Amino acid sequence: MALLKFKYRGQVVFCPMYDRVFKALFDDGKLVLLASFLSSILGMDIKAEELTVRNSEMPVTTQDGKLVRLDFRIMLIDGSVVNIEMQVDDERDMGKRSLYSLAKLMPDRLKVGGEYKNIRPVIAINILDFNFIPDSDDYINRYRMKNLKTNAEMPNAEMQEIIFIELKKLPKTAGSMGEWWLKFLTVKTGKELDMIATQAPVLEMARERLVGISADEKLKYEMDMIEKANYDYNSRMGRLARLEMEAIEKIAKSRMEAIEKIAKGREEGFEKGIAEAKAEDAKKMKAKGCDNAFIAEITGLSVEQIERM
Repeated sequence: MALLKFKYRGQVVFCPMYDRVFKALFDDGKLVLLASFLSSILGMDIKAEELTVRNSEMPVTTQDGKLVRLDFRIMLIDGSVVNIEMQVDDERDMGKRSLYSLAKLMPDRLKVGGEYKNIRPVIAINILDFNFIPDSDDYINRYRMKNLKTNAEMPNAEMQEIIFIELKKLPKTAGSMGEWWLKFLTVKTGKELDMIATQAPVLEMARERLVGISADEKLKYEMDMIEKANYDYNSRMGRLARLEMEAIEKIAKSRMEAIEKIAKGREEGFEKGIAEAKAEDAKKMKAKGCDNAFIAEITGLSVEQIERM
C-alpha cells in the first residue's frame, strides 16, 4: 500500500497520520502545537511549558528490516501521562493493544517504595484511520471503569482512561478546534492544507512544521522504509493467497474426481442390477411357457437375448 503523500511547494509532503510524521510534527522542542492539540482533544487548558515528552528518541528499523511501532508519551504538569498511538491499518487487535499499553503506564507512575496516593492519571489516546466502535457514530469515544448495573463510574476511575478517535467518522465540516486538528491529520492535498492553515495561527504553524519535516532526509528514509515494508508485505500476502487458492483448487478437483468415480460406480452397479433383474424375470417367464415376443415386450430385452437364455 502506497503512503499518503502529496506535492506542495515543489516537494513531497507526508500525511501526518503516520506515527513517525505525527511525532516529528509535535515533538518540535517548543511543544506549542502539542499543547494546542491535547487541549482540544482532552478539553483542558494545557500550556506548552507544562508538557514533558517522555520518549523523544525516534526509533529506527531493526537489522532485519522490521519497523518499530511508535507511541508518543507525554507527561502533564500534574504528573498525568498521555500515550498517543496512531494506527492506519486495522490489525484486529486495537482494543487489547490499548488495554495493554494502558496497563504498562500505571506501574511506571508508582516508583518502588511509593504510595498509592501518588498515582496520577494515565490516558491512552488511539487515533485510528478506520472504524472501530460499531455501536457509535461519534468520532471520539472515551472509556473509564464503571458499574455495569448502575452505569456509575468507579471511584478514582479517572485514573485510567482510553480514548478512541476514529478519523473516518469525522464530520465533513469541522466545528471545533479539535476537529480542525483531526482534519489536519488526514490532509491529502496542498489546497486542503492551505485551507486548514487559515483557521488558526497554530494550524498555520503546523503547516510550516509539516512541510519542514517532510524535507528531512532521515524522516524521508524512514517513510521510504515503511512504504517498502508495505509493498513487501503485500507481495508476501499475494503469494500466500495464490498458493492457498491453488491448494484449494487442487483439493476441490481431487474431491470432484472422487465423487465422480463414486457416482459412476453406483450408476454402473445400478445398471448391472437392473439387467440381472430383467434377465431373471425373463427366465421365469420363459420357464412358464410365455412367448418370447411377449417376454421381450414386458422386460425390454431383445428377442435374441431371450432366445440365448
